[in-house]
Amino acid sequence: MEFEFIAGDPDERNGFGYSMGMSLPIPPAFVFHASSGDGVYPEKEGDVSGIARPRATRLVAKMSDGNAIEIATQRPPERLRQRFPWLRGLVFFDQFYPADIEPLAITAYGRDGHLLFRQPL
Repeated sequence: MEFEFIAGDPDERNGFGYSMGMSLPIPPAFVFHASSGDGVYPEKEGDVSGIARPRATRLVAKMSDGNAIEIATQRPPERLRQRFPWLRGLVFFDQFYPADIEPLAITAYGRDGHLLFRQPL
């Protein structure tokens, strides 16, 4: 399965974006996958985006300046979850940050605060 992360209106293909793939069925052990990029204006911002299981209720990026950034997730639109039931088991994220720092790792925590998975970037 291929997921496309794009900037702007999806009907106006402006060339900004990238794709991320994964196989179906989704492996039971899968927690999340993230990819770090330069954003649309790399001199001003970067971004980290990806796919997660809803059981990863908190995603935190450890940044190169020593701070941490909370990453919000979003469920796919209802019409897509109805059409593709396997999407019900996924959430998506795209977090922007200043260009002078970068994410070192992202950590996923479960509902009770326990560590689920950590991905170095």
